Amino acid sequence: MGVPPVYLESAHSPRIEEVEGVDGGFTLGIQNSRYKMVFDEGSEDDVILYDVNDLTEPLADTIPDYGEIVEELKAEMGQFTSEHEDGQKISKLNPTEGDQMEARLRDLGYL
Repeated sequence: MGVPPVYLESAHSPRIEEVEGVDGGFTLGIQNSRYKMVFDEGSEDDVILYDVNDLTEPLADTIPDYGEIVEELKAEMGQFTSEHEDGQKISKLNPTEGDQMEARLRDLGYL
């Protein structure tokens, strides 16, 4: 049996929304032993695909089997999310909470 895929979910902070113009929501993705796929919530057709052995550059959609790889990862992600519907739900931070989190991360030396 191979390594199970890893589900990825990251909430956009209000600061990212303000600075980078992101509309809010989450960045979602999945990684298996060969590929990593990420996309913004609601933009499932606009994915970024990486080879896990080289995460510095996304794979071009012109590589052989690109569409098949993306569809396979989407299927794995759909299976994972349907099996874990009752898992942890992350709430979006309001601007005050985002500012507090950013200040705390700065105090800890992460920013």
